[in-house]
Amino acid sequence: MSITKYTVFMKDAELQSLTKAADVLGYSLPAISHNIISLEERFGFPLFNRNHDRCTLTENGRKMLEYCSQVVRDEEIVSDAVHSINGLLSGSLRLGSICSMLQNFVPSVVFNFTTAYSNIDISINEYTYREVLDRIRDGAIDIGFTTGRIPKGSKIRFFPLFEDPIRLIIPKEHPLDQYDKVPASLLNGTDFILPSTEYDDIFSTLTDTVSVTPNVKFRVNSETASLSLVSNHLGVTIMSGFEAFAFTANGSHPNVIVKNFKEDLHRTLGIAISSQYRPTPPMKAFIQAACTTCGKPNPLK
Repeated sequence: MSITKYTVFMKDAELQSLTKAADVLGYSLPAISHNIISLEERFGFPLFNRNHDRCTLTENGRKMLEYCSQVVRDEEIVSDAVHSINGLLSGSLRLGSICSMLQNFVPSVVFNFTTAYSNIDISINEYTYREVLDRIRDGAIDIGFTTGRIPKGSKIRFFPLFEDPIRLIIPKEHPLDQYDKVPASLLNGTDFILPSTEYDDIFSTLTDTVSVTPNVKFRVNSETASLSLVSNHLGVTIMSGFEAFAFTANGSHPNVIVKNFKEDLHRTLGIAISSQYRPTPPMKAFIQAACTTCGKPNPLK
């Protein structure tokens, strides 16, 4: 069985589209369809539910995705080991990251890594923190940059790298501006702009640490939308320290103010990988580069 068919299956499952998979992999649409049909004939059951171009995994397809991902991973480990023995570390890495870690940290790690290992191809996709975990579990990415909010039993290993402080974002002339450091309890009853559920890890970290019930006025999907609403005195919001700096340092939002909380409120950011597979040599080298950037010891040694 050609490993290519498993790769096609994994890419179809990730993108939920035969056409998109064909574009990404550089194959014709008939070739993609032929690979999937061939797999389904071999397995004896359908892998996808098809609706025009959109395809979603069947229950049996979800089960087989895990096994096929493992086969592809094992093949990559063999190939990487051969190159490593020959002194030529090569291969590929698929990275997924939450937005805040893409602001500065991930690009700097990738730059340092590719400078040292130019033979390794790297792809990066931005996801919500929930999506990062999902993509690790289904084998779509090798390494995820995300928060330490890893559900128990998720079969994911998390390596903490640093703490990211939670900042309060308020409009100018807001009553909370009188505080040098704002007590979190003052958010009770305050008009609040809340990220949507997929982006709410920062809010969950806040409420897990202190008991607060703000008056949620709006739900948004982006930091840009949050800042616009705050700028127009429609409420306050909270934000990652990295994002707060990136969005306000350039002066594009002159009507907002970034405040510190009185309490030590932060989330832990780091690297996540699957605990079901042995890390490949490129993964080990990349994790080493990330840990070196933070002054942390390599947890895989």
